[in-house]
Amino acid sequence: MSKAHEVDELKEKIAELENELRSKNREVEIYQKELIKFSNNLDMILSSSQQDVKSLNQLHKSIVPTELPQFAGFEISRKFTYGTKQGGDYFDIFTHEDKMKFSILLASSSGYSMSAAFLSVVLQHSSILEGLKTTSVRETVQILADGLSQIAAPQDETQLFYAVVDRRHMTIEFSCVGQITGIIQSTDLSAHESIRVISSDSKGIATGRKTESSSLKVDLKPGYRICLVSEGLVKALKTEELIAVAEETVSGGVHELRNQVFIQAQIKSGLEQPIKDQTVIVIEVKDNVMKLAK
Repeated sequence: MSKAHEVDELKEKIAELENELRSKNREVEIYQKELIKFSNNLDMILSSSQQDVKSLNQLHKSIVPTELPQFAGFEISRKFTYGTKQGGDYFDIFTHEDKMKFSILLASSSGYSMSAAFLSVVLQHSSILEGLKTTSVRETVQILADGLSQIAAPQDETQLFYAVVDRRHMTIEFSCVGQITGIIQSTDLSAHESIRVISSDSKGIATGRKTESSSLKVDLKPGYRICLVSEGLVKALKTEELIAVAEETVSGGVHELRNQVFIQAQIKSGLEQPIKDQTVIVIEVKDNVMKLAK
């Protein structure tokens, strides 16, 4: 083979490689354009999702009470933080026709649609929650569960805590379903009382599921403190960790305990904003409450 022929073949090979390179460059350009388009779409989706979360948060704030009623002899503190992916917490405190009683309602639903369904059931049975109709705490929870299970979507569920505080007889009677946890603690260190745990191992309220509730009645004393946390915090903090926070803040006020629960949950999760809604309610019996009860 002559050198001239070898040169021609080499030129042809170079031309082929150049064509392949141009083709690859075009593919890269197309890929880059598609990647940019995908990134822009992703930003739009994320922006829209964040806006949806903000809108839902505003909606939640509009239906959840911003100011809770206050009762002589009791100090109440509460805090709510909305989740970035899962919402559905609802809480309220109801005054009763019998002014010596009030009730506490804390619910944690699997999503905003279930929370809205729960709210509709609450509005439907507000006369029961306000003590206008005589029902036991367990019966009230069953009525709410029956109403909710009839309209809930198959994939949704709600965890529920309901309690009635009787200031005349100084008792709290509660019933809970699902992953709602609480503790009852004495801030009187000289009493040497251990912390009592409020909990339920049952599943939440859902369509086609039998409601299994846990109930308890507790005598209240001056210095008793009740701390309730919703499902989002149950998943973030173990019961023993919640107890540890309560023990560390026993000399502080209700606001300090409330804040420390959120701080410890944030530290453990490593997230500035929780994935699921989180709610804390702290109620403390003050020293002058016995005078009111007499």
